[in-house]
Amino acid sequence: MKKNLIIAAVVLMGIALIYKYSSKPKTISAPGIPLPVQNEDVGASLPADAKKVISESETDIVGSCSKNIASILEDFGKIWDVAPAKDKKVPLINQEDSLKISEMLASYESCSALSLGDRDKCESLPSKYGVGGRLLFPRELCKYKYDNIALAAYSAGKYEKKEVCSDFLYSHNIEGVSVEDFCQALKKGFPSVCEEMKGKVDKDILKGCYFIFPKNISSCGKEADCADSYSAYEAFSSGKSEKCLSKESCSALTNKSESFCSPLKEKLLNFYCEAYSKGLKKAEEDAKKMEEMEKAKIADIEKQKAYEERKRKDAEKAEQEKIKEKLKRAQEDADKEIKKLLEKRPGSGE
Repeated sequence: MKKNLIIAAVVLMGIALIYKYSSKPKTISAPGIPLPVQNEDVGASLPADAKKVISESETDIVGSCSKNIASILEDFGKIWDVAPAKDKKVPLINQEDSLKISEMLASYESCSALSLGDRDKCESLPSKYGVGGRLLFPRELCKYKYDNIALAAYSAGKYEKKEVCSDFLYSHNIEGVSVEDFCQALKKGFPSVCEEMKGKVDKDILKGCYFIFPKNISSCGKEADCADSYSAYEAFSSGKSEKCLSKESCSALTNKSESFCSPLKEKLLNFYCEAYSKGLKKAEEDAKKMEEMEKAKIADIEKQKAYEERKRKDAEKAEQEKIKEKLKRAQEDADKEIKKLLEKRPGSGE
């Protein structure tokens, strides 16, 4: 009997110890979900260059636009670009506006070059060798526009530099005709040029010839450059400058004065400033959107953390309930055993 009492006492002590240590809170995580690290800053900062495009571009514009031709040229490849590299940061001014800027810049610079009779002035404009669509770039566009007006003037006897002939042949890679022969054909007037080239140049080149040196305006169809060239030829031939579609360039060449190019310059600067401001506004909007996206991302992270924390606490609570239930059953079993032992003691009535 004494031995049984000792065993019962040991069982009760064991139960008490189990309850004591199991009552301490435990950290339990759901399988496969790591617990969040305590006392650690959680968040995502904006990329370093999110607003960099704005700060980098505010050098020349403060309040009102103060751009000039030199700064526009300096901005090429950074603020605007007609064919930006895919692996580089997108320029502030979009490609559509950049193409218009390239066109306007080429128009102004070719006009200025015509006033000086110096095609090489176009060489100061930007270009990218090895990139397709070369006529997108200001340098090539400038030469192209210069040639259109200069060839018309030469053909009408209003321009004397023979370089216009060699420049044209070289630019278009035309073989089979000498510079001298081409100049002679050109002096006979636009309607005769392509006829003179028959049998001397490739058929494909001859086919395109009629759009560069049209017989009349109607033969141009919807080709704007063709109409521009013929209108210049007609204006120089008749002495009526109003017939020239590129009136600034025709007047600049005739009068040898760059002042006639001023409207083109003003148009370019105004458009550039508008495109610049539009680009800044979009960059600010994009930066704001990015910031909002990052805030939403942080909110999602916090929401996930809260979910995992609730899951952890629920799992911990469930585990505690299991332990309590086990302890309760153990207590009940122990009570039963003690009761049985007590009932078997001497004098208990058994």
